[in-house]
Amino acid sequence: MNYLIKLKGRLRPVLSGWFADCRIEATPAGDTLLIGDLPDAAALYGLLARCRDYGLELIALSPLPAEGENYENCPCRINPPDQCPRADDL
Repeated sequence: MNYLIKLKGRLRPVLSGWFADCRIEATPAGDTLLIGDLPDAAALYGLLARCRDYGLELIALSPLPAEGENYENCPCRINPPDQCPRADDL
């Protein structure tokens, strides 16, 4: 399942290697988005544990439709989610 995780502030470059299973993007407001296709709940909890262990503040966690699925229920309501203009609202 695809997830969008919004973290407070910019992710330090030294930590980006620990999130290789996600695409990392910066928002205009200065926060960080992790967008990843995680195979199961254990992978999601592992990713959230890494965020916690590194002292990263979680702002939002949103499931996203898988590639090729209907984006009607996407929190961003657009396709593709990485171009969401509302990312700062999540």
